[in-house]
Amino acid sequence: MSSRQLDALPDRSGYIVRVGWDRPLHSFFAQVINTDVLDETSPDAMPVWLGAAECVTDPDTVIEAVRPYAVIPDTLGTDLEADRAWEGTRAQPGFAHTVPVTPGPAPLEVTGTLTYLTGGGTLATCALRVYRTGIFSVTVVVTDTASRAPSRTRRIIRALNRRTTPGATPVTDHAATIHALLRAAFHGQHVEHIEYTPHQTGEAFHAFSIAHDGSTTREAIPLADMLRRFGADITG
Repeated sequence: MSSRQLDALPDRSGYIVRVGWDRPLHSFFAQVINTDVLDETSPDAMPVWLGAAECVTDPDTVIEAVRPYAVIPDTLGTDLEADRAWEGTRAQPGFAHTVPVTPGPAPLEVTGTLTYLTGGGTLATCALRVYRTGIFSVTVVVTDTASRAPSRTRRIIRALNRRTTPGATPVTDHAATIHALLRAAFHGQHVEHIEYTPHQTGEAFHAFSIAHDGSTTREAIPLADMLRRFGADITG
């Protein structure tokens, strides 16, 4: 749902005026609230409330309803139409509820280095490649910069992981920490987190995810799929 609060007219200083598009109701709406009226049951408390009991599909209807109470921007009608296109309806989601995919290899948007605090309290770094896969979606390829000769403990842990659940193995807290940071950094966008581990045997790319119960998994991604999605420099 979109909601736009308009500036009240000078003689309506105690009024709150909102208009917008309600996706579940498939309707534009308008609300005018008089904050000086304390009795919520009084009709003067909300002199305008359109879009709940009736379906309003013309933005001019809500604009005219609030005109006596608010300053109307010249672009409000166009803005409301854009809100409807952005939000869509239940039957046909708009841009805000879809993840458009860029045809061909996804463009590399930025590269960088992430420094983070591990569960053990030490600082660690990893290289990042951010690919733009849609208007509201990114894929972040995180390169594991660990030693090519991992310690005996790490080799044992990896062996146990592979033995426990092939193809969907638990991972360390490092990946979970990185995942949380990526979600925060790209708030409001769909984030696909892929780990790149060139020093390991077997598949070098794994999609990392966190389930609703908090468990973490790594799903192997064939190299051919990565080359098709991101181009030949994905292993560079």
